[in-house]
Amino acid sequence: MEYRSITIKGNFKKSLMKIGIVGTGNWGKKIIKKLRELGCQIKIIKRKDSFIKEAANLNTIFIVTDDNSHFKFLNLIKNTNKKIFCEKPLTRKINELKKIKKFGFKNIFVSDIANYYPNYKVKNENYIFRSKIDRGNTKNLKKRFDLLYRFFYHDLSYLLHRFKNLKVKKIKIINSKKYLEFVLKINSKFFHFTYVTDKKKKYTFNGKSLYSGKDNLKKMLKTFLKGNFHSKNNFKKAIKISQIIEIVRRKILEN
Repeated sequence: MEYRSITIKGNFKKSLMKIGIVGTGNWGKKIIKKLRELGCQIKIIKRKDSFIKEAANLNTIFIVTDDNSHFKFLNLIKNTNKKIFCEKPLTRKINELKKIKKFGFKNIFVSDIANYYPNYKVKNENYIFRSKIDRGNTKNLKKRFDLLYRFFYHDLSYLLHRFKNLKVKKIKIINSKKYLEFVLKINSKFFHFTYVTDKKKKYTFNGKSLYSGKDNLKKMLKTFLKGNFHSKNNFKKAIKISQIIEIVRRKILEN
């Protein structure tokens, strides 16, 4: 495959970008579509391909597989200086998270679309609600841990963007079976989270929609491609989010 110089719209100098992507599921297809809209040529790395061999010829790698395989791919290219985009979360396993922290990535970006949400005022009592019709097989799930990684991850990212020194002081689990509902005391404020998967799509913060109508995915990808991100801060934020999710997950297990 040939690569060519591309120009991302905006103040971005032409450069030879060798972009590879592993993961062509529903979300992977969306990423590929947006990258092509930005003028990128992409090498799709198939599961049967040798990831290490393909990655050797790339300078930018997108890992957008199911999160249970993120660790496997990150482990194969640890200590690299290549630019890496990894879909969130890095992993759901704390033991893998500890290993990833030692992988020595210097130019990694963990997907963080919540940075582009509307900047609403935080009150003493706050309510975050998210709903969608879930077409996946969730009927047999005894606990809705999946919603911690699908929904709560974004909300933690949004709050960490607002509170640089976020500390969870109290956790109250209200429901964790058919849907997920809980309250956190963060610093001196309270946040009530409700996530349901049997109602039409809605996402609000204190009654105001977090859907801006803008193409936040494309904006995030453009920021990544232009290199306008702080890898160390982004990585630390992703680690912090996973650690807080694990605290809430353990609390759910107790109920």
